[in-house]
Amino acid sequence: MKRTKVKIADIDLPKPVVDLLIESGYKETYPPQMMAIEAGVLKDRNMILASPTASGKTLIAFMAASKHVYEGQGKVVYLVPLRALASEKYREFRVLGKVRKTNGKPIRIRITTGDYDVPGEELGRADVIIATNEKMDSLLRHFPRWLSRVSLIIIDEIHLVHYPDRGPTLEVLVTRLLQELPDAQILGLSATITNTEEFSRWINAEVINTKWRPVPLKEGVFLDHKLFFSDGSSRLVSDLARHPSCDITLSTVDEGGQVIVFNRTRKEAVGEAKRIAKVLEKKYPLSSRKSVMNHTELSNVAKEILSKAERTKLSEILADLVRRGVAFHHAGLPSLHRRTVENAFRGGFIKVLTATPTLAAGVNLPSRVVVITYNERYSMGYREPISIFEYKQMAGRAGRPAYDDYGESILIARSEEVFEFLYDMYVKGEPERITSKLGEEGILDMHMLGLIASRRRQKKSDILDFFESTLYGLQETPKAIFRKVNLSLKSLRLGELIEESNGIYKPTAFGTRVAQLYISPATGIFIKDHVTRLADRSSHPLGYIHLICSTPDMILFPLYRRESKRLEALLEENEAALIVKPPSQLLFFTYSLLDYLQQFKSTLVLFDWVEELSEDDILNKWRVEPGDLHAAAYTAEWLLYSASQLTLLFRKRLMADELLLLSRRVRYGVKKELTPLVNLEGVGRVRARNLYNAGYKSIADLTRATPSELERVPTIGSSLARSIKDQISLSQN
Repeated sequence: MKRTKVKIADIDLPKPVVDLLIESGYKETYPPQMMAIEAGVLKDRNMILASPTASGKTLIAFMAASKHVYEGQGKVVYLVPLRALASEKYREFRVLGKVRKTNGKPIRIRITTGDYDVPGEELGRADVIIATNEKMDSLLRHFPRWLSRVSLIIIDEIHLVHYPDRGPTLEVLVTRLLQELPDAQILGLSATITNTEEFSRWINAEVINTKWRPVPLKEGVFLDHKLFFSDGSSRLVSDLARHPSCDITLSTVDEGGQVIVFNRTRKEAVGEAKRIAKVLEKKYPLSSRKSVMNHTELSNVAKEILSKAERTKLSEILADLVRRGVAFHHAGLPSLHRRTVENAFRGGFIKVLTATPTLAAGVNLPSRVVVITYNERYSMGYREPISIFEYKQMAGRAGRPAYDDYGESILIARSEEVFEFLYDMYVKGEPERITSKLGEEGILDMHMLGLIASRRRQKKSDILDFFESTLYGLQETPKAIFRKVNLSLKSLRLGELIEESNGIYKPTAFGTRVAQLYISPATGIFIKDHVTRLADRSSHPLGYIHLICSTPDMILFPLYRRESKRLEALLEENEAALIVKPPSQLLFFTYSLLDYLQQFKSTLVLFDWVEELSEDDILNKWRVEPGDLHAAAYTAEWLLYSASQLTLLFRKRLMADELLLLSRRVRYGVKKELTPLVNLEGVGRVRARNLYNAGYKSIADLTRATPSELERVPTIGSSLARSIKDQISLSQN
């Protein structure tokens, strides 16, 4: 009979690693960890460990990584889908720095998530490299020398290959790594998957697929103030608030638990948070001494929210809710605020978190109870049920190890008919088969170009072999793959990104640069078509921003119905400054105009950003929330940089210089004169403007200033004043 657990001290790991794990509080393994160990994960076997949230997958990755590095087998690459997850894993793995390798040197951990146009040679000094999938994909296009020394690749959330936006990149990346590093061990970490056979064939790995959880999960449905669970149990919920999620929340908080409430939209998440806060405030007023709320800590968290990032109407609403033990979490919040909320929830101070589904696919944040308020979403004007997989991802957040005896996930039913549907479809249902999205419209070109550009020359047979080695290749017919590959090759040739001679495909100089810049071929072609028609002379920043907002790669802000007339008037005023002209009059009242107006609106928002309009003013003027603004600015910065590099390729140096400067302005949201100041760590757009207005207009001015003089500038405290002086001193030595 196989063991279900073993003491950490008895695992075949280097003694310093065992000591570190015991010191960190680990005593014995969970069953999934034991299954992985017995299947050979610590003996270089390729493996996919598919198990629920909090079942110990990261610890297995930690063990395997430490063994590889300590024993000198090679470097470890840990891949994640999101920058926030990269930061989380970096914090978890950083403790490995306490361990010294056999050569006496400490294990070095590095994180890399941005700047796709660097070879990444500096990462060669690290033993463990934590990277986003996109960053690693871009590194493969440069192929740094250290890559050949990688002996273990850990792929977190490998099931995300079925996501249309990020899945194809992950799928191609994994297939590339399997071919480029055939001797490296692959360890995939996944949610429970159903089509294990296909994954096993794709990765050439053993699949450990288990539903074991450290905290049992009771999945249930709420109907008429009663909860019915998958284990056959049921219980009544009081009708104090006369609202299902509020009543469930109230009973959970009464018992000392925490709740995550998933909502369909941001607006619903904020509204739900306000509703729940009102109910909790009645139950636990600030004056109550018996309150389950730690009002002192909550007040400190609220102050932190108002002091971190720019103050906006949204941050004020959030801070007010936090004082009452409730918060909302969605992509419209700045990352600093999301992190503050996450930490306060982990610390047990925030009792209730209302969120959009993005939280389920993000950082690890469990709670005793998860309430899912919806089972349908709107798509192209129609309602469609959410997938069982998405439901299981949200439900899996229920149950906090070391705090709860069990977790509860609860769906809300409004009628018996809906109850039956929810119970049969979601509670009793199995997640859908994970399918590749690599063959979907417009996806293949970018990965085809990346493959040809990085390998420099490819036969069509080699290209076909590669794509037949993907998950898509396992799930599709050879005929379908042949057709898709031919269409993609034809598209890249027409765009002058590749050329063919005697059956050999090679990248052009233009194609190589597009691949290195990690932009889509369609975006590269669009930029080329427009800048090559222009003389090398100065253009208005509005025109440059509009150019990149018109590319397929740009994140655009929503266009609201009432904005159209105002935007049309602004378009008429500013058309002369635009490089990309409006559609012809024949198309002016079609979707083409609406698309153009959305691009133009996004241009105006980003132009306001670089003209230093406050985040609150942008929110009020354009209904663009800070998190969305920052995400768009991040993408716009890269596209402007990419445009500058392509423009250099076409020998238009003046335009290239202007685009490069504008990319820096977009990064920080500043006018031209502040660009030297925002390079200083801790000095953002607001502090830079305060320094400039106080007479410190350059690094030379700051060099002459004393720390006490800098302290007198608004928002520049004593610690930042000293930091500014230290940074300048270091840069001059």
